[in-house]
Amino acid sequence: FFFRKKMPVPVSLFVAVALAQAAASAKPNLLFFMLDDYGWANIGFHAKTQPNAHEVVTPVLDDLAADGIILDRHYVHMFCSPTRSSLQTGRHPIHVNVVNSDLGAVNLTDPLSGYAGIPHNMTCLAQKLRSVGYRTHMAGKWHCGLATPEHTPLGRGFEQSLCYLDGANDYWNNVLNYGGYCARSSVYTDLWLNDGPAYGKNNSRLCSQNHQPASCVYEDELFADFAVNAITQHNTSEPLFLYYAPHNTHTPLDVPQAYYDKFDFIDFKTRRLYAAMVNYLDTSVGRVVDALKAKGMWNNTLIVATADNGGWFINNGAPGGNNYPLRGGKQGNFEGGIRANAFVSGGLIPPSRRGTVEKSLMHVQDWYGTFCDLAGVDVSDPVAQAAGLPPVDSRSVWPLLTGKNSTAPRTEIVIGSALPYPGTDRGETFVQGLINEQGYKLLIGQVGQAIWQSPFFPNASTKFADTPVDCGMPAQGGKGCLFNVFDDPSEYHDLAAEKPDVVQAMAARIAEIQKTVFSPDRGAPILKACEVAETTWHGFVGPFLDLPGDQ
Repeated sequence: FFFRKKMPVPVSLFVAVALAQAAASAKPNLLFFMLDDYGWANIGFHAKTQPNAHEVVTPVLDDLAADGIILDRHYVHMFCSPTRSSLQTGRHPIHVNVVNSDLGAVNLTDPLSGYAGIPHNMTCLAQKLRSVGYRTHMAGKWHCGLATPEHTPLGRGFEQSLCYLDGANDYWNNVLNYGGYCARSSVYTDLWLNDGPAYGKNNSRLCSQNHQPASCVYEDELFADFAVNAITQHNTSEPLFLYYAPHNTHTPLDVPQAYYDKFDFIDFKTRRLYAAMVNYLDTSVGRVVDALKAKGMWNNTLIVATADNGGWFINNGAPGGNNYPLRGGKQGNFEGGIRANAFVSGGLIPPSRRGTVEKSLMHVQDWYGTFCDLAGVDVSDPVAQAAGLPPVDSRSVWPLLTGKNSTAPRTEIVIGSALPYPGTDRGETFVQGLINEQGYKLLIGQVGQAIWQSPFFPNASTKFADTPVDCGMPAQGGKGCLFNVFDDPSEYHDLAAEKPDVVQAMAARIAEIQKTVFSPDRGAPILKACEVAETTWHGFVGPFLDLPGDQ
């Protein structure tokens, strides 16, 4: 036998390891709260001066905002998946995804982008952060694609995740609660844990809003538990990225009975249910924040919170949201659909900036660049570039938030949609509008959800048809709809006839941006998605292509 002499470990290696560990621990913890279908009038710091203030009980969110910075001009897409895809990729929705495609849809002729949600080869935020030592977790709603394992949270860089993959399911029995999935009515459970169905965490099909025995666990309790556990089990020598996207306040309007009972003074059931769900959301966020503080992580943490779109009120107000005094709501590009409840908080916010309101223009895409900036990782995406995909649009807002810079990095907000109207689940990518740094907002084409709400909306007298406003196409002789949302945030006064030069200049800019859009053919629902849900996943929604064993 020959024994190799043990070589001494170079001191330089110890130093390198120590420096790497120190750098990792110095990186801030990053928490992102994505709040679903959350109405402008349904958060306390907006409602406090309105007649409906007593119906809005959000002490945790209000305290976080008061101890941080309220983002008064934070914009998102007018509905779910595009906003979430924008955050995860750092692209404006017009450069990644502007539709809520059926997640069972596939275009097999385009293996790169022929799916719902985020294309292959776009590097997502969790992947960026993992590359520099972050531990990455997500809980709640995904809605960024599921066709292949690469499209799931695990494939996009999250080490641990508990989520529903599609846009909505039932809070009590976890069943995907709308038809259309893979070309047949949906009867599948949508609850996913890491790389497979969350078997055993789903409730009985008998659980419902009207049947809540102790054995039935409210879905948002599962997600809050998962988020809290991610914090309590975290090794604080490493930085944490937690993406918490609770189901509340999206439909269906389900809530534990104890919360519903707290709002018995509201005499309209839909508004009472929504108010109770808002309060449950607030409590859930409080649990996550409490866990963060108990773990001693607060001082080195940035929290970002935003709605994914405005409150929803189709079908005479049935979803319960209220965006008063803004015009419109989810699925429309008036302010009520795209100007989001948003704030930043946490110990990382400089004391001099706490308790302030930031009025600069921001967009949800900018958190990708901001988090990359704080983590010390390059924001560019060479993998996407090599595949011929659009580049990252995101700009870091951290220097603005800290007060280091007084000039906002973004001077305009691009407003996306799809044609033909209403452009919700399919269509060609369409730049429908623009907001400039003077506050002028130009909308073109048909714009839906055009109503104004009251403080106590919805109510027994709520009746409306979603007749879109036809703003016309300036390039085809139409006038457009022009507002100044700094002076007229409720969009009462159309200035197009008074300011044709502004319309002309902004329409030309819209036409220029339109040339850059990303608009792949995402295909149509295929039966294989259902077959795999039934045979491979035993009744659960899940990936259906590129699975182990597939040829």
